[in-house]
Amino acid sequence: KEAEEEKKKKDKEEAERLKAQEAEKKKVEEEQRKAQEDEKKKAEEEQRKAQEDEKKKEEAELTKLSFEGFLNKYYALSADENSKFYDENIHKKVFTWSGYVADMIGSKVVVNTKQITKPWSEFTGEERVHTFIVRFDNKKEIVNVKQGDKITVSGSVESRGAYMPEKELYSYWKMYNGKLIK
Repeated sequence: KEAEEEKKKKDKEEAERLKAQEAEKKKVEEEQRKAQEDEKKKAEEEQRKAQEDEKKKEEAELTKLSFEGFLNKYYALSADENSKFYDENIHKKVFTWSGYVADMIGSKVVVNTKQITKPWSEFTGEERVHTFIVRFDNKKEIVNVKQGDKITVSGSVESRGAYMPEKELYSYWKMYNGKLIK
């Protein structure tokens, strides 16, 4: 009888030891899972930050391109990519572009990559594609600007151009809050 009770006691102790061992194992597994989860979150955050930094760098480079360089980069994208790219990287961002004054309409200056001097209404589709129109809030800034002048302006791009010869769609870019740089 004593041997039986001793066996029960040992079985109970063994069961408790196994139970404690199992609990410890689960605790270690949970800590490992949590550590892996934390590592994964940290890696995802680092990747997100790297992508964000890359996007900011691309944006900064984009805003520093010449107008012609900008057009080449933008029109090299597919039509599907254009919209997303415009929304994420261009719309309401400040750019600095140069070109030749082709025409002046009130507080707006028509600027082209080529030295064209004719009324805006006479521009061909191809000429419109290489054009941006800048609206100046302060008309005094452009009082000395005349047709044929090469100028550099800075402003917020808020309307995109289009170059789709297959659809005979040619459009110019619009820049607002223009500031004359030179």
